[in-house]
Amino acid sequence: MSILYIDEAGTPQKRVIPKTDPNDGNPNYFIMCGLLVDNEELESLFTDYTNIKKLYLKDTQIELKSNLKSCPSDKN
Repeated sequence: MSILYIDEAGTPQKRVIPKTDPNDGNPNYFIMCGLLVDNEELESLFTDYTNIKKLYLKDTQIELKSNLKSCPSDKN
């Protein structure tokens, strides 16, 4: 058996006016991504993920997340 993790980003609604600024918080693209993990690999994957957070973040409770958008206040 396997487990499928699915995540999405963007806005699924169609646009009437094209956007030109990627920092406007409402991208032109809607993206879905999935990761299929076999149950036999799940425990080692979780252990590896936890070890990465310990090594680089020093905290296993932090969620690893990425976002290329920036707020105007972040540019200082």
